Amino acid sequence: MNEEQKGSLFTTFLQDSELFIREFNRDLIELEKQPRSVDLMNRLFRTAHSLKSEADYLDLPEIAQEAHRIETALENIKYTHSFPTSEQFDEFFVCIDRIQEMIELLKNQYAMKKTATRRSSLLGQAARVKTGTEKEPPAKQAIRLSPHFNDFEKVLLRESMERNEKFFRVGVEMDADTSMPYAKAYLILSNLEQIVQVVHTQPEFSGDTDQIDNRELFLEPVFYCTGDVREAEIYKAVNVDQVKSIGISPLEYRSILEGPKKERTTEEYQPSFNVQIDGGALDDLNSYVDELKIRAHRLKRDLSGGSDEIKRQLIILTDLVDDLEKFARKISLVQLSEILQYHRRLVRDQARKMDKDVQLVLKNCDITVDRRAAELISEMVVHLLRNAVVHGIESPVERTRKNKRLKGTITIEASMRNGQLQVSVGDDGAGIDQEKIRQAAYEKGVKIKETGEMDEMSLLMSYLVYPGVSTHGDADAQAGRGFGLDIVYQKVQQFEGGSISVSTKPGEGTTFSIRLPSGFSIIPLLVARYKQKMYALPAKYIEREITDISGSYSAGESGEMLWDGLNVFTPEGRLFYTDTPPEQSIGIEISYLKKKALVLVDEILFRKEVPEDSMTLYIAGSPNVHKMDLYGVPSDFYYLSPSMVAT
Repeated sequence: MNEEQKGSLFTTFLQDSELFIREFNRDLIELEKQPRSVDLMNRLFRTAHSLKSEADYLDLPEIAQEAHRIETALENIKYTHSFPTSEQFDEFFVCIDRIQEMIELLKNQYAMKKTATRRSSLLGQAARVKTGTEKEPPAKQAIRLSPHFNDFEKVLLRESMERNEKFFRVGVEMDADTSMPYAKAYLILSNLEQIVQVVHTQPEFSGDTDQIDNRELFLEPVFYCTGDVREAEIYKAVNVDQVKSIGISPLEYRSILEGPKKERTTEEYQPSFNVQIDGGALDDLNSYVDELKIRAHRLKRDLSGGSDEIKRQLIILTDLVDDLEKFARKISLVQLSEILQYHRRLVRDQARKMDKDVQLVLKNCDITVDRRAAELISEMVVHLLRNAVVHGIESPVERTRKNKRLKGTITIEASMRNGQLQVSVGDDGAGIDQEKIRQAAYEKGVKIKETGEMDEMSLLMSYLVYPGVSTHGDADAQAGRGFGLDIVYQKVQQFEGGSISVSTKPGEGTTFSIRLPSGFSIIPLLVARYKQKMYALPAKYIEREITDISGSYSAGESGEMLWDGLNVFTPEGRLFYTDTPPEQSIGIEISYLKKKALVLVDEILFRKEVPEDSMTLYIAGSPNVHKMDLYGVPSDFYYLSPSMVAT
């Protein structure tokens, strides 16, 4: 098998592994409910075996080993006709988390390699033009994932974890022509040790003569560190002469210490939302559709005085573009139930941390929604689920005292009514102590202006969504800061007609209901200032934000200004090279229809999510700058079309 074929299989493996992990999490949750299910055991065994086989074939032994541990444990359970214990379930989840972390690390390494290969290719082309020669590439090194940490290093990790420090991996690739790789790698190690704790390195720095003379060994050193510094400081420490690429990846302590001791963040519970094609490809498709609409509009405008045949062809073209837009929207739809089922893992993990037994039930969630809308709903539901587990469901002892089932239940129910999508999250817990909430609000100095239209539940909701109001004694990893419902409320308020309500009964439970306009699609925007005007850029096209542009500008073949190989723009248009550099030191890198460019601005202000249907654009002089109305009201900022980079 040649390298091209292996690279294609590796890409497929990265995509397949996401499906393996999702299926494994889903089936494990179901097996906990039905521990004697032979079908579930067989499905899990097949998933683990497939993952092991693919990883082994691609020479990824650490992933194969974790999958083999799961496969072996399941095989033993089947052979002895028993069923998994709670300890085995915990170990299964830890194994799959370790696999997921290694997969993410592989993705980061793969992206870094692709970038380095592209840069190396460009440099090689330039060198061949000058010298007509080409050097042989260095021998390929094996992919390195999680190393072996000795007992002392694990002690250091535990101490760092207790101090709530970050744990991360720094991978460096040096230029193949580096004359003394060991000395260069040792310099990077010394620089890092001044700002972070370096717990482990690959390779180790023993100072052995044979090791120092081994050039290939230190061309790609890896440093495992803990600390609380920003990535920018780490980058400065390792960005020394002849360093070709730098990768900084966050890690989890439990992947090394083998214990789920660190709290999973809300973001970690967000599932990846894929339809039959990748989400990024869908965005590209929509970009092409948008560009076709713009071009068709311009043709109709410029050829309005043409012949009848030209007008007829323009009508056909416009209809085709409209149909293509409808098709793009159709394939961007996902089932809400497919997204929400992945939150079973969140409920399980959160409940076990609090010594509770809770199940998640989905009811009438087979509703089709836009992919971006699903992401927003998922994010809001996460906060409501955490509240339900922490505040709503009682402990087993309390539930026994109240003659309730030991296992608490949280139900997510969805429906479409009168052009609105309603998603409710309800629990069968203790209900909300309204007097306690009022007291907490009073202690925070909160004053709600009551009106005759407010009923008891509306007034309670006003207290609950107020930032910082919580009945939880002290803030901890689970709850207590009183901002979860406020975040949900702020997101709901972005929609005209959107609302959130609560109903609760002492001893019977609480239900939060979110209502949003049906069929909506969310557009995340980044708002920036250039001179005296504000511009909104669609965030899906933003590659990165550069807050301190360093380095020099250069001129392209036609005199266009370039920075790091990128064409330079401002919201006013393309810039051309002069001896005086631009005043702006902040840039936004945009990628649109396979073209990239840098847009200079004076200040990055904030991010905003708006429903696509609420936004109306009008051309404002430039074809790339549009006036924007939101819900029929003129906005304070302009919409900057990413199509500027494609012209």
